[in-house]
This record gives sequence, C-alpha cells and structure tokens, in this order.
Amino acid sequence: MATGVLFFWEEVMKGRTEDTNEIFSVDEAFDLFWRFYPRRQKKVAAKRVWAKIPRVVSHLYDILAAIEKQKKSAQWQDLRFVPLPSTWLFNHQWEDEVMLARPEPPPPRPVDNSANLKWLARLEAKR
Repeated sequence: MATGVLFFWEEVMKGRTEDTNEIFSVDEAFDLFWRFYPRRQKKVAAKRVWAKIPRVVSHLYDILAAIEKQKKSAQWQDLRFVPLPSTWLFNHQWEDEVMLARPEPPPPRPVDNSANLKWLARLEAKR
C-alpha cells in the first residue's frame, strides 16, 4: 500500500480516467505541490516558475512521486540542504536520479568474552 503523496494520489484518481489536465487547474496543481514539498519558502518565486513549465499539470504525478522519493535521500534529511522550491522546479529536479540515504547500521552485538577471559586466566596461571 502506498503512503504519503502516492496514497493521496491513489485516492484522488480512484475511479477516474481523465487526464490530470482535466482534473486540476495549474493553480490547484501548484497547491498540491506546495502542500507536499518539505521546504516552503519563497512561494511567489516558486509559483512563477511553476506557471512557466510547459504542461506542468501533466507532470504532476511525476513531480509528487519525486518529492516522495527525494524526501528519503541523504541530502534531504536536513532541510538546510533541500533546494528552494523555485530552484527545484526551475532545474526540473523531479527528473534527477536520487541517492537514497544509507540505512543506519545495526548496533553492534554484545560480544561474549567469557571464552577469551578463561583462556587469558589459564595463560596467566601458567606463568
């Protein structure tokens, strides 16, 4: 089952066969983008870029899916490194390859040193 943006998309498109251009206006599509983009700064600049992207509404699913995927990237784990929305849109960064964050390594397992301690005790006893 999808979560987040993709779950939302499935709910919106459930039972619909129309193209996204027939469902959302450019402004409604931007509002969806803005809702899911993690760094909400410089909205006017982002909206200007959004309006200049040819057939932007037809890219809406790809844009939202890329946001979902990039939220899991190493770069986007710290909001300081998430591009401003206008920059992300201007550079068509929804088309970028995403480098996912490395999962945290599991904590080290406790080591059973009892055999080593016994061996060390026998070694010292021989001295």
